[in-house]
Amino acid sequence: MGCLLIIKNYIGDRLNFGLAAEQAKYEGYKVETVIVGDDCALPPPRGIAGRRGLTWTILVHKVAGAGASTTAGLSLDEVAAEAKRASEMNEKYVGVRICHEQRGLFQKSYCFGYGKLEELGARLTLLVDYRMK
Repeated sequence: MGCLLIIKNYIGDRLNFGLAAEQAKYEGYKVETVIVGDDCALPPPRGIAGRRGLTWTILVHKVAGAGASTTAGLSLDEVAAEAKRASEMNEKYVGVRICHEQRGLFQKSYCFGYGKLEELGARLTLLVDYRMK
């Protein structure tokens, strides 16, 4: 028995869940953590934080849940290992925003690699209307 924390690779999430894991360990609980950084839209030199955790986290939860089910009967260490393997997958995300007021961009545009917290991604491209008039 124990607790598996699946954490998205964001500074606040890592800090808060990391502190919670340490406190639980101090109180005698067995705790494993898995950091999910599945976003591969941004090139590696975009900072030291690494890849962001996006929607792939849901699938990591599904893998961990299947491993922890009574039919699979995996131990906490085995469930954590399976979740870590699943978290090594990658995804790309295209976010469509009509208006980026805070960035000074008022045109209709799409952003390749757009973050869930509205971080600009790798590329911003204006949408073009190709309809015949």
